[in-house]
Amino acid sequence: MATTAKPTGKMICCSFCRKPQDEVLRLIAGADHEIDGVKFSPFICDECVELANDIVREEIAKMSRQNAPQDPYPSVSSIIAELDKHVVAQSVAKTALAIAMWAHARRSRLKPSKDGVVVEKQNILMIGPTGVGKTLLAQTLSRMLDMPMVIADATTLTEAGYVGDDVETVLQKLLAKVDWDVEKAKHGIVFIDEIDKIGRRSGETSATRDVSGEGVQQALLKMLEGKIASVPVSGKHKRASGESIELDTTEILFICAGAFSGIDRVIEQRLGAGSIGFTAEVKSKRKESASELILKATPEDLMRFGMIPEFIGRLPVLVKLHDLDEAALMRVLREPVNSPLRQAAKEMRDLVGIELVFDDAALSAIAREAIKRKSGARGLTSIIANALTEAKLLCYDDARNEGVDAIRITEDVVIKNALPLVVRKKKTEH
Repeated sequence: MATTAKPTGKMICCSFCRKPQDEVLRLIAGADHEIDGVKFSPFICDECVELANDIVREEIAKMSRQNAPQDPYPSVSSIIAELDKHVVAQSVAKTALAIAMWAHARRSRLKPSKDGVVVEKQNILMIGPTGVGKTLLAQTLSRMLDMPMVIADATTLTEAGYVGDDVETVLQKLLAKVDWDVEKAKHGIVFIDEIDKIGRRSGETSATRDVSGEGVQQALLKMLEGKIASVPVSGKHKRASGESIELDTTEILFICAGAFSGIDRVIEQRLGAGSIGFTAEVKSKRKESASELILKATPEDLMRFGMIPEFIGRLPVLVKLHDLDEAALMRVLREPVNSPLRQAAKEMRDLVGIELVFDDAALSAIAREAIKRKSGARGLTSIIANALTEAKLLCYDDARNEGVDAIRITEDVVIKNALPLVVRKKKTEH
């Protein structure tokens, strides 16, 4: 056992730093031992002990960091950056979704709290016009966070016992996607599109049975909140003799989305846009567009639209998306990693080795046509396909494409179905 060195007649030094006994606070003696017949008494000073402790603590902390489980989920800023690669504009919606998904991914893996406080999941409701990126945002998040996702159409859902898919069919699709792995399914995402189509047909209770409207909202309530559902292994509906799997929906994230066409009028009425009289608030002469009004939507507006209060209450995160103008649609054509233009150009290049070039005016014409059709970004692909009909007829015909280096799409090709411009390879002189 090491002891404090006692004063002796000869000078004693620390065996590590060589400081003498009178220059340190304490000098600790080690056990005597013999090396090559010579007796040796080691000593260590208090300063070297402190330094050694610091080194050991640093090494232990380093090993702990190396052995600690790595966070499998990206940061909020990384999620937003990835969303920017796939969806143009909608910065407010991207931020709201990134925060909600970041929190959900971690919260769903936490162990139960000892204090009894339970942080419940926060399902998401996305509202916005067709073709502004609602589905693509959800798909990108699912891929980034490695959470399995299934997409269901609310218009196909009915109450159990009626013709159509009952709400538990959605869970069956999720289980099937993960090869019936219940643990994976419990941490998945269910995306229900066209959710606005199951609003009550009027603000008042109907005397007739609404099996695909309010009835579906009622049927979805428990699933959104969290329940143990008995899901049939095969077939669309449960049978008494059929095998089923129990799936707890408590940690399944539900993202509902819809265009809510007409809700702008509900919002406008709430804002009192049509008020008159001496005491009426003076309004701006410029009338707000439907897209601008949607950004002011509240849960109360959604209830007036036809969604029941209990249903809206189970979708606390409200994400609002706006219409894409011409400039934004042109960005959709150019910027995303899998943009419609890049897909069309790659197809032409890979199949026949011919470059596809679009004039800026042609892109502007494509964007204007999408706005005219009210199809948003979703309609861009079909407009491009129509504009490329003559180009593909030329390029895919071996008898006609010889010597063709590039095809140029002009504004007239998009608007007037004119023939594309052909750029031929220059003949080399011998």
